[in-house]
Amino acid sequence: MLIHIETGGASPAGFAWLLESKVLVLGLRSKIAGLAAVAGTAGLVLTACGGKTDPPPKGDSQSGMTLERRQLIIAENELTSICMRKHGFKHVTAIPPVREAPDPAAVEGDNIASRKANGYGLSSRGQGNGLDGVGVNGRYLDSLSKAEQARWQRTYIGDDTKKINVTMPDGSTVSTGSDGCVTEARRTLYGDISKYLRVYMVAVNYTGEAYRLTIGDPAYTAAVGRWKQCMTGRGYHFDSPKAAYEATDEEYEKAEDKAKARRQEIAVAMADAECNRQVGLSKLQHEIQQKNEEAMAKKYQADILAYRELEKTALAHAKKLVNPKLLGS
Repeated sequence: MLIHIETGGASPAGFAWLLESKVLVLGLRSKIAGLAAVAGTAGLVLTACGGKTDPPPKGDSQSGMTLERRQLIIAENELTSICMRKHGFKHVTAIPPVREAPDPAAVEGDNIASRKANGYGLSSRGQGNGLDGVGVNGRYLDSLSKAEQARWQRTYIGDDTKKINVTMPDGSTVSTGSDGCVTEARRTLYGDISKYLRVYMVAVNYTGEAYRLTIGDPAYTAAVGRWKQCMTGRGYHFDSPKAAYEATDEEYEKAEDKAKARRQEIAVAMADAECNRQVGLSKLQHEIQQKNEEAMAKKYQADILAYRELEKTALAHAKKLVNPKLLGS
């Protein structure tokens, strides 16, 4: 589904509206060829106009992916695939992996024993289950003529000139196509797309807003400063646990000698955890995060409760419309 965010400047509440946690949050694809990478998923595309929004680091919970949410994503993908096939396209239903991102503790944590055994978990990240459909649908899309690729795009995400606009609590505007197979799949499950989009965006992102408040808290930033000093004393120069994870991740991905990269990963991850424990960073972060999540949950309570009710209704529809084996229930 194509999502367009118009902020008209920095968001007054600082709420960086994100879509689907972890790997289902996708960067803007400017060419149809890029859409091959998300073909067949419940993938969402984001743009921000007039203001920059940065996603939380890998490992931020973003409310996590519950069993129910995963089942709904599968149902959306199956209904989308059925719709695409009705329009004459081949389409394989995308099945998201059960765990789609590292555990939060892998990124920022003080479990030294776990880090010694697993590092940041880079070598054990899920690669999908072979049923994700992304590669299959992407290759199929690439095989089409330019005209058919354009028709595929219109069929999948709808006519870009026909949008549904929703105003979010911070005043920003979230837009999605009013037609297209992805929107129709969601309409089948949730009903009113405008209502769904607003409450969904709030429900899956309020913990992310709490996280951004947490990492900006003076007590937290002071603790990160002490962590940085500890890491420097061990020969590592990173500004934060997030930076340590991301740099190690990047080096691991580029490395030809994975065994060597694995040893380096574990060394950095252990030092990270040891310094974290020494300065009490995770304990402090948990305390601040819990406080901020409670505040955000109270602030957005109406939308969160409304989404939970929509989710229950949609799940009941999904179980009637989609093969239970596919849903994994």
